[in-house]
Amino acid sequence: EGHDGHHGGAAAMMLRAAVHGPDGVQQAEWPLDASTCDCCTTASAQTARGVVVVYRGRGAGEIRDTRIVRLQPDGTWTAPRDVHRDGWRFPGCPVNGPAVAAEDQDVWVAWYTEADAVPELRLAHSRDAGGRFDPPVVLARGPQVLGRVALAQGGGHVHAAWLEEAGEGGQVLRLARYAPDLASPAVVQVATLHARGRARGLPRLQWADGAAWLAWADVEAGAPVLRGAVVR
Repeated sequence: EGHDGHHGGAAAMMLRAAVHGPDGVQQAEWPLDASTCDCCTTASAQTARGVVVVYRGRGAGEIRDTRIVRLQPDGTWTAPRDVHRDGWRFPGCPVNGPAVAAEDQDVWVAWYTEADAVPELRLAHSRDAGGRFDPPVVLARGPQVLGRVALAQGGGHVHAAWLEEAGEGGQVLRLARYAPDLASPAVVQVATLHARGRARGLPRLQWADGAAWLAWADVEAGAPVLRGAVVR
């Protein structure tokens, strides 16, 4: 099953979106993509040209690359397109969805792939609200990379957090800070986790008050715990 893989069924999973008013009444609903990964999380962000949604697609031959769509001013969505054509063939769901951050027309997307037969995290930048992306940079690469990436923009930088395997069966949570053009990264280790498998959950990351705020799941004395950190 690969890294935390989950075998998907034969039926295709559809991705949909809806808008609800302040009274909770649904105002609109749309199909976004007719064939997506079953268990990978989706993510969204607001751009100057509308909301973008990123997710893992499921293409012909079980290609599991990251896709993006955008809600246009006329109320329609753009056709699904690849953020980058990795060509990762995987006959199941890796349970490892993408992350997105945006400011004005700048959009950054981070995702996990094993397209080159090695676990890798990639990060790509778009200057036109997700219409086109520059070639991705590598956040992390190697058998230790677990993915489960989170992304935030703030303080003039792009911040990415992810999980890696560590010694004696543990994991580490790393945080990277990039310039908007994805140059000059600075990487720190935020925490050591004792959780294994899916008990470690999905790290969350936000930028506020001049700092990166992180939250993640762990296990202590056999019981689940929620931890957090602030990195300035």
